[in-house]
Amino acid sequence: MAYLLAAPIVLDTYNFKDELKDKKWSQEDSDAHKFLSQYGDYGTAYWKNLNDAKFSIEGELALGLRGIFIRDYKNYDLKIGTMGAAVSTVLNTLLFDKFGEASLA
Repeated sequence: MAYLLAAPIVLDTYNFKDELKDKKWSQEDSDAHKFLSQYGDYGTAYWKNLNDAKFSIEGELALGLRGIFIRDYKNYDLKIGTMGAAVSTVLNTLLFDKFGEASLA
């Protein structure tokens, strides 16, 4: 369970990159990481393995188009209403080549 809980912490903090302190991560993240670390090693090797998987083009394409769009989806509350945005680490040209224009439309 600790490995599962540690994954978003080390990914979202970019493995506690110093220049991102108080921008992408806070003391609360550091405290959670310290607590979870008593159950496993969640250092640089763990982060690199996760990061490599997160940015694997082959891995992302294997999810299929729907999987890609729900993999990293966020809602933003704007003055004009809620806007949803999906993030893909694959270039748009590769998405069009793999899935076709009609599927993306």
